[in-house]
Amino acid sequence: MSEQKDNALDRLKSVAKHTHEYLTKLSDTAERASELSSPSLLGTAGGILGTAVGVLVAHFTGVSLLLISTPLTALGIVSGILFFRGRRRINLERRIEENRLAAEEIIRRIDEVKKIPGTPQHVIDELWESFTLLTKGYDTQAALLLGPPNDRSQGNAALPAPPPEVDDGQEDNRRLEK
Repeated sequence: MSEQKDNALDRLKSVAKHTHEYLTKLSDTAERASELSSPSLLGTAGGILGTAVGVLVAHFTGVSLLLISTPLTALGIVSGILFFRGRRRINLERRIEENRLAAEEIIRRIDEVKKIPGTPQHVIDELWESFTLLTKGYDTQAALLLGPPNDRSQGNAALPAPPPEVDDGQEDNRRLEK
């Protein structure tokens, strides 16, 4: 009986030691993960979810695990990151890219026009004005996109109200004349 107790005690010590090692590694991993950005964490979560779905699909359909799990893992990572970014940020990124291309084109035209002898200054000034308007328009779009969602849902309510109409007292006279 004493030998069984010693055996059980040794096993218990081993389990305690392995549990401590596991929890230490888990804690270290959690600490490293806490330093990652939200997109990285959501991408990782999406990858884990994609892998799990791939394993389940492979198990129930008989399709090769490698064949189905890898694309679903990648899809999960991308989906997690896109979910984090949301529609507003994706739209903003698209507009930033469009704005960057337009600004580069205007700068290219300014450089080309400056190389042409006898180019009137007003042509260069108009191109710079286009560049300035483009940049100001981008700032306005960015402010609207990055502002609170409630402001955008009101549509034109975010625009300033038109000036109030002034009653010149003539309305009553016009009605009487009719």
